[in-house]
Amino acid sequence: MSTLPSPSLERRVRHYWIEDGLAEMVVGAGFLPLAVLLALSGQPHTDQAPFWRWVRAIYIVAFVVGTRWLVQRLKWRITYPRTGYLAYSRPRWERRLLRIVFVAAAFAGIAFLGLTLLADRSRAYPLVLSLLMAGLYLGMAWSQAWPRGVGYALVALLSGWAALVWWDHPVWSDLVRHGALHFAALGVAQIVGGAWALWRYLNRHPKPIEEGTR
Repeated sequence: MSTLPSPSLERRVRHYWIEDGLAEMVVGAGFLPLAVLLALSGQPHTDQAPFWRWVRAIYIVAFVVGTRWLVQRLKWRITYPRTGYLAYSRPRWERRLLRIVFVAAAFAGIAFLGLTLLADRSRAYPLVLSLLMAGLYLGMAWSQAWPRGVGYALVALLSGWAALVWWDHPVWSDLVRHGALHFAALGVAQIVGGAWALWRYLNRHPKPIEEGTR
C-alpha cells in the first residue's frame, strides 16, 4: 500500500523547480513584451489598437504554451547536470482538464472584469489587478517555499499604488490604466531576482555531477 507524500515533501519538490531562478527569469523576460503590447493596445484614439490587441492575444497564448518548454530546456543545460533530474508526476487527464478549464475561466473572468472597469475608466482596475497578482504570488510563495514570491507580491501592490497616483498623469496615464506598469515592474523584478538566485545556485553547484566526482 503506497503512502501519500507529506505536504512538506511536496513543497520541497515544487521548490526544486524554482530554486535556480530560471523559471522566474523566463517569466519575467516574457512580462516585458507583454507590458509593451498592453501599452500599445490600450492607446486611445488610434486605428492600430485593435491590431495590437490581436497581437497581444496571440503572444499570451504563445507565452503560456512555450514558457515551461523553454525553462525545461535551460534546466537540462544548467540545473540537471549539477543536481540531477527530478521527474515530476503528471496528474490524470481528468485533473489536467479541470485545471485547464479553471485557468481559462479565471482568465476570462479577469478579462471581463478588466474590460468592464476600463470602459468606466474606473480606478478600481489597477487595485483589483494588484490584489489578484499579489494573492497569486503569495500563494506560490507558500506552496513552493519561495520567499522571493513575497517580494514580487509587494512589487505588484506598489505597482497598483503607483497606478492610482499616476491615473491622470498626462504622460503615464495610458501606461498605468491597462496593467502595463504592473507587468513591466514585475518583469524587471523577476529578472533581477532570478539572476540573483541563479548566481547563488551556480556558486553552490559550480560543476556538473560527473566533473565534481572526478
